Amino acid sequence: MFRALYPLGLLGLLGACDLRSERSAEQHLFDRVNRVRAQARSCGSATMDKAGPLRMDPRLAQAAALRAAEPQRTVTAAVRESGLEKFDALSESQVRGSKTFDTALDAWLADQAHCLNLMNDRFVRAGVGRHHDRWVLLMMAP
Repeated sequence: MFRALYPLGLLGLLGACDLRSERSAEQHLFDRVNRVRAQARSCGSATMDKAGPLRMDPRLAQAAALRAAEPQRTVTAAVRESGLEKFDALSESQVRGSKTFDTALDAWLADQAHCLNLMNDRFVRAGVGRHHDRWVLLMMAP
């Protein structure tokens, strides 16, 4: 079974055992991403200015979970299936082999293309999904 990390739940991902713990785990993910975005950083040979915070979006989380579980599905199809039809820009970061979100985020930051996407201030909404050791982060500009 695939998991959307918001709103369908983190149960079992970070040791969450009740709704309050689940919300806390969801917030941990976005707090970590937003701490990264709050500081200028080098992405390979490019220097990126700090970026504004991302807001959790349940439809993007659903689409991210679909992509994580079914990587053959196109990102656009997954986003449209989750109910999002109109957007200016969409970014996807995927990683496989990470047991935790923190190691997935570290892998994205180590990759220039993923790091540039993560630090792109144009993106304001996001959702994270996971299937086994595959993590997907979708970010969208409205």
